[in-house]
Amino acid sequence: MQAQKLLHEAGSPKLAKHAVDSAAHRETIPDFCQDMLAQRLGFKSRAALLAASTPVTAVDGTAWWATALDEHRWTVWSDDDMTTAQSFDSLEEARRHVYAAS
Repeated sequence: MQAQKLLHEAGSPKLAKHAVDSAAHRETIPDFCQDMLAQRLGFKSRAALLAASTPVTAVDGTAWWATALDEHRWTVWSDDDMTTAQSFDSLEEARRHVYAAS
């Protein structure tokens, strides 16, 4: 069921596979930058940051995260872009931003 949901959210089997492969790769590398991002966004740890995040795959296959913030807002980030300069009213709005940016 979770795999089917991932396929639907990603938009295609190819994008879903890329998202899974990217996530698996990220989990094998300690990431100081994600730890720092977690602190900047007010999370206690990288694990807490990722628990509040939903993977989003851009049209070009780039892996992003949409993260729920305390004030009922969302932000998006990737390992290549951790600026989190924008926030969004909903997960859907954050997803649309990622899709439009790629």
